[in-house]
Amino acid sequence: MSELSFKKDPRPGQAEVIRTAMETGRNKLCAKLPTGYGKTFTAAAVYSSLQHEGRVNRLLYLVPTVSQLDQFVQDGKSDLEDACVDGPLYICDIRFCGAAVALKQHRQNSHQVFAATIQGLSSQGLGATVKSLMENGNWMICVDEYHHYGADKTWGRAVLDLQRMPSCKYLLAMSATPNRPDDDGAFGKPDKSVTYRQAVKEGCVKPLKCHSYTYRVDALEADGDVKSYTMDEIYEMAGGTEEHKVQKIFKLMRFLPKYISPLVDIPLSRMIRERSVAGPLQALIGASCCSHAKLVCDQAQAMFPELRIDWVGTGKDGRSEGENQSVLKKFCPPKVNGRRDPMDIKLDVLVHVGMAGEGLDTVYVSEVIHLNAANKNNSNDQENGRAARFLPGVTGYINVETGSDYAKKYLGSKVELAFDSDNPTDDEPREDDPTERDNDIKPLPEEPFIYIQDIECIEVNTGEILRMKEAVRESYESFGTFMPSDEILQKQAEKFYKNMKMKEAEAFNDRGCIEQWDQSVKTAMSVVTRRVVRLMCPPPVRPSKDLYGDVKKRINSRKKRSIGPVEKDVAILKKHWQWLQKLDTELINANGVPTWLA
Repeated sequence: MSELSFKKDPRPGQAEVIRTAMETGRNKLCAKLPTGYGKTFTAAAVYSSLQHEGRVNRLLYLVPTVSQLDQFVQDGKSDLEDACVDGPLYICDIRFCGAAVALKQHRQNSHQVFAATIQGLSSQGLGATVKSLMENGNWMICVDEYHHYGADKTWGRAVLDLQRMPSCKYLLAMSATPNRPDDDGAFGKPDKSVTYRQAVKEGCVKPLKCHSYTYRVDALEADGDVKSYTMDEIYEMAGGTEEHKVQKIFKLMRFLPKYISPLVDIPLSRMIRERSVAGPLQALIGASCCSHAKLVCDQAQAMFPELRIDWVGTGKDGRSEGENQSVLKKFCPPKVNGRRDPMDIKLDVLVHVGMAGEGLDTVYVSEVIHLNAANKNNSNDQENGRAARFLPGVTGYINVETGSDYAKKYLGSKVELAFDSDNPTDDEPREDDPTERDNDIKPLPEEPFIYIQDIECIEVNTGEILRMKEAVRESYESFGTFMPSDEILQKQAEKFYKNMKMKEAEAFNDRGCIEQWDQSVKTAMSVVTRRVVRLMCPPPVRPSKDLYGDVKKRINSRKKRSIGPVEKDVAILKKHWQWLQKLDTELINANGVPTWLA
């Protein structure tokens, strides 16, 4: 391994990949790293090590989707910095910049990192641009999510053609799910693998658990009766699970959002409760078609009015690319200085139709709910990986329909084995799912989780420091006073900058605390309401949304008479939290509903 040190210590599996990549005589490496383990940093560290030895000076980063491309262009700089890459760290999106600009950046050495989607590379125009770029320089090609690439498929051939060019000095291919059903991968089996279980033991990803629940949708029949259908029955009527086939059924039938199934109710209830101790957790719901996604959105929003819920989907029944991207950014906002601020999240629950698998890298997903067919395949494993990114003290839950592939093989923590094997041989016993039977809503804590920005650790934006430095210099010039040295100017600028940022952070914390306490009271209200409803209608009974609304009104009326109305004041909000927490404890101890709520 190169003697190059990095700004952050590689994880054990990352270090092993880097060591292997640097072996004498090696010019290609395939690596299997779990979702959330840090593939981008690994790629940057391999490139940095090769650059340090003088073997490469250009990086071509290939991803399968536009959203992943946007994320790399936006966030990749921090990984390049952490990997101590020498030179300019700007990332050129070849599609966005165009041939002339990309070639100019390459020739003038203003950029060394270039990125594209594999679809773009396979097109005549962008493909020709990449080949022109690679006529000069020593290139490393990094292929992200290489399970998409078949040796005899268009995408695989496009990369293999580039690999044969004399300027290609190294190929790094990475994926969390590298195995292809036909075993026809363009790059072969992984040379190095980190299992999901290994990553859990290292504390790099969330522990996962799989639960199975019943799921039914209700439709109004021609005779006025309401009939309940399982998704298997809908797939049978549709003649398959393909989106366009299921869409026809949803258009033909009048589905009703009145009742919510345990497969939606229990995971969202659990997420809401866990937010009171872990912060702004999120849920991801997979639907079978766009009409199904709209139905689930309406249903969940009616049952969980305190949550922000939206959906994404493509096609004639879906949304425009702009609408989809806007929703996705609310759910997974851009990082700032390499970090994603939880206060920037504007969406709690995302319902999607095949759009929220690879590339959605928020750490806050704790619930993945499969209302679509939960068959064991790379696509669903990738979707489950959205709950993998590490968050201290948080478990990721994979929720599936009873009878699905995952329910048959991977219940409980065995779902962690799904990333590494289609047929797990682990001796771990198959776990039954107790949640639906046992009314498993944990008690509210004495106080909720409140996010406070660390004002002692203000990240420095070098561009803003330079502007502040010029402002300080101009102030000395305007007053005609003695001009200090450049070093003193720099220190004064940093001091002024940090003071300004600390004041901004203090103001943010004051406003943020009130908003978070207000949201926490709403969360507590939801937890208590759902506990009452669960006591009245234990699973598998599906309560109607009218019952939730009625119970919430009764609790609110009683609380208002007891301690007054809710106001945007921390002391008052604390009283409301304490009142609800006390009621929650009484409900648990009594294991029944008081007469004023019955």
